[in-house]
This record gives sequence, C-alpha cells and structure tokens, in this order.
Amino acid sequence: MQIDSTHTPDYSDLDKVLVYCGHAQAKLEKALAAEVVPVRTEKSKVRLPALELPSFSGEFSEFNVFYESFKSLIHDNKELDNTQKVQYLVSKLSGKALTVCAGVPATADNYSIIFNNLVEKYQCKRSQAKAYLSNILNFKQIKGESPDQLNSLIDELCASVLALKKVDLDSLSDFMLAHITLSKIDSETARLFEMSLKSGEIPTFSKVHNFLKDQVKILTRLEAPTSGPSKVVASTSQKTSPPNK
Repeated sequence: MQIDSTHTPDYSDLDKVLVYCGHAQAKLEKALAAEVVPVRTEKSKVRLPALELPSFSGEFSEFNVFYESFKSLIHDNKELDNTQKVQYLVSKLSGKALTVCAGVPATADNYSIIFNNLVEKYQCKRSQAKAYLSNILNFKQIKGESPDQLNSLIDELCASVLALKKVDLDSLSDFMLAHITLSKIDSETARLFEMSLKSGEIPTFSKVHNFLKDQVKILTRLEAPTSGPSKVVASTSQKTSPPNK
C-alpha cells in the first residue's frame, strides 16, 4: 500500500460531527437537570398504630393516666373540633366521673366546661395521695408463698407507693400521719375538720392534732351537768314529806 504524499485530508465533516455532539450534550444536560428531584429535608411521618384511649370511672388513682392520654391524643389535637372532642370525652367517662357533666349538654360549646370541671375535681393532690395511701394500707397480707400473690403485690401495692412518691407533697411522712389519724375519728368530727380547711389545703398532722384538742375543749364545755344535785333534792324532799296515812 502506497501513501499519496500529495493528498490533503478533509476535516470539514468531522467539525460538523463535533458541533452536533456539542448540541446533543447540551440538550442532554438540560433534560437531566429538569428531571432532578429536590431532596426533602422534612422528616418523614411514621404511621404508628392507633392508641386505645383509656376510660375513667372516677377513681382518683386512675385519673393521671386518663388525663395524660386524653390530653395528648384528643384535647391538644388541632385536627379535631370541639364537637368531636366532647364526644370522645363523654364516651370515655363512666360511674362517678359522669357526674361532672350532669345537666350539661355534651355540645361543642360546653366542651371546655366539662373538661375543666373534670380536671378541677380530680386533679387534686390530696385526693390522689389519699387514694394511693389507702391502696397501700388496705392491701391484704399475703398468706403463703405464691408467685401470683407476689405479682399482685408488685402490681398494686408497689405501684401505689411509686405513684404516691410522685405526688408533690411538702412532707410525705407528715401527710401519712395526718391521714391515719383522720381515719380513726368519727364521721361528724371528720366533717367539721374538713369544713375548717381552706380550698385545696393539705392538712398537716399538727393541724389535725390542734383541731382535735380544740374539739375536746368544746365538747367538754357542752357536756350536760351531772345529775348529782337533783338526786340530793329528791332525797331531801322525801325526808320532809309527811308519811302516808
């Protein structure tokens, strides 16, 4: 094969190919840029299983669990209106708890009234602490070695102890002494003592002690006089009266 030294190569077609390739690359890059999906910076929402809302029958020891669940799932839920909230609330109340809405129609306008009445009545530190302490003191002694009875003690008594410690009391020991003392007095004296307290006041043992001492003084002053003098008068009259004929 001989090389023609006089031949001059023609690169004009190659230049056209390069131009076409440049246009094609530009169009490809433009198309790819249009298809780019922006990266989401928001956290993806995880779908959790539906939570069962607990019921409330009016036991003080059960209110905190109901309150926290209802408040987070229903009360603070901005996607629900008051009509839905009041229906959820009333449907989960039973027994003594239903008295808070007695005579109050379960309507959207009355939702705040019913909810606030419930919180005011049952979110009471003294009543809650009293309920927990009563559970502890009234727990029956275990008879015989039994895993089931020990589990019952852990579930009921120990749970009440932990709950009682979480109640914000100035002095747990003083509250216990006052509670035990009040449980030993008669209903009338207990009623008078409760009437002497301010709203929301948690009585100390010292206050219970002083009240009982004052009651002793009051009852002593109100005691009827003894029948000794009347007997003496009767005896004298018998001596001075003439004998029957």
